[in-house]
Amino acid sequence: MSRTPIESRLHQLHEQLAGQGSGELASYIPQLSAANPDWFGLATTTVDGKAYCAGNSGLEFSIQSVSKPFVYAMALVDRGEDYVLDHVGIEPTGDPFNAVTLSAASGKPLNPMVNAGAIVTSTLVEGKDHRARAERIRDGLSRFAGRELSIDENVARSERDTSDRNRAISYLMKGAGSLEIDVEDALSCYIAQCSVLINAVDLSVMAATLASGGRNPLSNEQVVPPELISPVLTIMSTCGMYDGAGEWMYRVGLPAKSGVSGAIMAVLPNQLGIAAWSPPLDRHGNSVRGVKAMELLSDDLDLHVYFPTGASQSPIRRVTSSQVVRARTGRTPREQEILSTHGNQLRIVELQGSISLLGAQEVVEGIADTSTSESAGWLVLDVRQVAEFHPGALKIVNEALVALVESGVEVAVVETQHAGGRRSPQSWRVRMDRDRDLVLQRFEDELILAECGAMPTPGVLVELGECQILATLTSEQLAVVAGLLSFADHSQGEVLVASGDRPTGISWLLSGEVDLLVPVESLIDSTRLRGIGPGAVFGELTMVNDGFDRASAVTTQPTRIAFLSTHRWDQLELDEPDLASAMLRGLAELLAGRQRRMLELLESMAETQF
Repeated sequence: MSRTPIESRLHQLHEQLAGQGSGELASYIPQLSAANPDWFGLATTTVDGKAYCAGNSGLEFSIQSVSKPFVYAMALVDRGEDYVLDHVGIEPTGDPFNAVTLSAASGKPLNPMVNAGAIVTSTLVEGKDHRARAERIRDGLSRFAGRELSIDENVARSERDTSDRNRAISYLMKGAGSLEIDVEDALSCYIAQCSVLINAVDLSVMAATLASGGRNPLSNEQVVPPELISPVLTIMSTCGMYDGAGEWMYRVGLPAKSGVSGAIMAVLPNQLGIAAWSPPLDRHGNSVRGVKAMELLSDDLDLHVYFPTGASQSPIRRVTSSQVVRARTGRTPREQEILSTHGNQLRIVELQGSISLLGAQEVVEGIADTSTSESAGWLVLDVRQVAEFHPGALKIVNEALVALVESGVEVAVVETQHAGGRRSPQSWRVRMDRDRDLVLQRFEDELILAECGAMPTPGVLVELGECQILATLTSEQLAVVAGLLSFADHSQGEVLVASGDRPTGISWLLSGEVDLLVPVESLIDSTRLRGIGPGAVFGELTMVNDGFDRASAVTTQPTRIAFLSTHRWDQLELDEPDLASAMLRGLAELLAGRQRRMLELLESMAETQF
């Protein structure tokens, strides 16, 4: 099986860097100094759950400091942002990860990515003692990884025996008042946190969870709220690579976190998570192979978060009106005429893709035309094809919609039901509906009422002279046709024509409604093509073709039908050729009108501007 482009690059990087011999193992923790310096694993996981790996990506290692961003996120969940900021700062230090440095003004650690800040952060996670907090952290890291993780007691014991520097930092913070619990209790939890076992694939999933707004792409669990991701990624960008953070952001340009076990994880927001693991470290305490692999991958694929991406796709997929796109419900000829003439009052705007702040401005500028137009009365905003909204973009669009409502325009947003998909339902400040067809039908009813003073009536009975094809006949010709017709009343749910039947004649609806249903091979049931109402005709193509009907015709309410059999039509062509020609001209006009509507629909599908 051939490799994907990303997978191929990982294998190429692994082969290219596997012989890299520089760097030193972390010697101050005996368990880490026993690692094989040749171990090297790479992995990526996309926000839609596709994972790729190379090398020793399945070997487990202790997570060490790479745990810090995730535990910081847990503390934000458990305590709230203000409380956490009162205890741990957010400023880069420019110092090594184990520096004994606190804020001169407050005595609190400068950020949660250095050891001092991470020790305090772990005490802010919920739990009555260090064991409960350690279990909360292990469980949280497991949810980020999408599988149950365990603590390596050998690593924990080794760290506990060599943690004099962290113990000194902790006593310093205890004396300054920034560490509020017992030193040994705080250290026990922090050591357990650093001793959780993961592999490179796990780490790429954890990074992808951050990239996906806190949603694990494998389990689909929302591990932390989306609004906490930006604080976490910001801290990673400024402090995640310690005193090498500036060079890292310059060369790689991704929020990242490293650990002394040789792991590095990086996040490309909204796209993927990347993990590298190789134990030999540089002078900053970062994996030599891991840093180089990230640099090469970022340079090759232009992953830098500040890389200019150029103009994005227009967020407006199509703009049309009820003159072209209508509800699939039966309408009388008079109602259809009203919609053809005044349907521009009902605007339909379809959005697509990811809506950014700039895209939202384009949408707002477009719908502003609706609010200033004297003839505009209704707007349907269809967001079913939108992958995601930037929070600020959603706020801007909402404000524009509220302004429309306040100006007297009826507004409805059509939103799909998001059950387990990437995007969650949005918070709309105007009416939101799931069924676009029902929204269009309701707004069309209101438009017709506004124009003719009467709501569409399902039980309306039309005269033959109002029916399609027959409307252009003289009274004498109409009388002849009436004498050839048979009339019948049908109850709701009757099948008048089944798909595949040979048609037996032409039917005009005098009242009620009939659904035309077309079978779809991939579906058990047929799909509704459209509804036809009083004055409409079906089976009319038997006037020129005696083939089989593809669509079924089923009544949706009590319906009265006028029927002209194919036998009587054939006789009419022989006995009354001028009348038959007049009816065929009416058919031609009907088909020409349908073709015009179809062309207008196709043209509207190409529109991206108001």
